[in-house]
Amino acid sequence: YQRRVHGKAARQECTFTDDGFALGLAYLLMVFDQNGMYDSLHWYESVMEHINKKKQDAQAARQATKKKISEDEATALQLQAKRLAAVQQEFELLFYSLSGARIFFRDLSEQGPVTGVEGTKEEKKEEAKQDDPIAANAPAPAAPAPPMAPPM
Repeated sequence: YQRRVHGKAARQECTFTDDGFALGLAYLLMVFDQNGMYDSLHWYESVMEHINKKKQDAQAARQATKKKISEDEATALQLQAKRLAAVQQEFELLFYSLSGARIFFRDLSEQGPVTGVEGTKEEKKEEAKQDDPIAANAPAPAAPAPPMAPPM
């Protein structure tokens, strides 16, 4: 979902986020009318609660072993804290992308079913006639003449 941008901006914290997954998920939730069921899962809250619990456990382990810890263990605990922070940031970006995509599709779903067909040419002509009173009173065009037989 996310990758770091390298190059000139490597000195700064930059990320590139691919929100295709979030758009696809939001679209499927809208198509299958599952937005309410998705909201009832409280997925974001439960994942954030899980990450925060892991952070608290890691911090408690650091506090408990702070006095008698080797350099390797200290490095492992620091890496774990960084990894949890990265997972939390990535999940927040996914949540924001999904929220934006759901807002994008919310307007579409409130308008009613979308067929993708605007109507036939005849329906468009009838609508044009109703909108234009002069065209409505105009005589209908004559039927084309049948083709003539070639001379023998």
